[in-house]
Order: sequence, then C-alpha cells, then structure tokens
Amino acid sequence: MGKQRITVCLPPVGPDGLKQAIGEAMAPFWYDREDRPHPEWVGEWSYWFVSGAGCLFDVLPGHEDDPRLVRYDDWTDDPDDLPPSRCHGGPRGILDLDTPRAAEALRAGGTWTAYHAFAGRYPPALPFRHFAEHAGPWIPNTPGRRPWPPSARSP
Repeated sequence: MGKQRITVCLPPVGPDGLKQAIGEAMAPFWYDREDRPHPEWVGEWSYWFVSGAGCLFDVLPGHEDDPRLVRYDDWTDDPDDLPPSRCHGGPRGILDLDTPRAAEALRAGGTWTAYHAFAGRYPPALPFRHFAEHAGPWIPNTPGRRPWPPSARSP
C-alpha cells in the first residue's frame, strides 16, 4: 500500500488528547469501517501515525516552549532531537508559516529569472504548424505519406 502525507487540522486540543482527536478526524476514512456509506465505498487509511518525516514546521520566536507544540514522532524509535525553533505541528497561530513561504518564493523567483536569462539567448519556439508544413509527407496521416525512416532508395 502506498503512503501519503497529510496534514490534519483540528480544533484546539490539549497534548494528551491529540491522538484521540486525530483518530476521530480520520475515522470517516478508515479502511475497515463497518458502516459503509455505500456498497462500493473503500476507505483510505488502514493505519496512521504522527510524524514530521523530514517536513517540520518553524515556530514563531517566543513560542518555542509552548506545550501545545507537537515534538514527537511515532515513526522513529528514538525521540527526535529537534531544535526549539522546529516542531511537527501545533496551533497555527504559533507556527511560522510565512518565513518558509517567503524563502520558497525567493527561490522560485531566482529560478524564473535564470530560465528567462537562458531562454532569452535563443529564438522563440516555433508552432507545430511550421514543422508540419516543412515535414509534409513524413507526418503520419498526411496524404502521400512515405514510410519512416526513409530508406536510401526513397526518391
């Protein structure tokens, strides 16, 4: 079975109630649920766990010690040694979602600029019509089409 990474958004819940709240949010999509909404219904999940799996959130300065931050990972045997500025999740109001967004926007802008600097050294692309007019009989479904590849004996 393939794995998917999802973010579960929950109403406010204390650290001790996190797993129960996630279980309740995931229950409608449970693979083995008995009250199937319709005969062809197939669930999405056969298991789930809390894990950042390398995708951590930044914590807003001043909130590093907030007990509502999720700092454990069910996937790893050893507890993560996360820096105070990183976590696996927590209330949206104490996560720094803007800094990574700004960094990615800056990176994407640099890629865009580099592409246009590269592409600007070459003539613009030609439409398919240009190649179809010049290739003529080599294009499939063209009247009088010759076989491809042309042999040395072709006229």
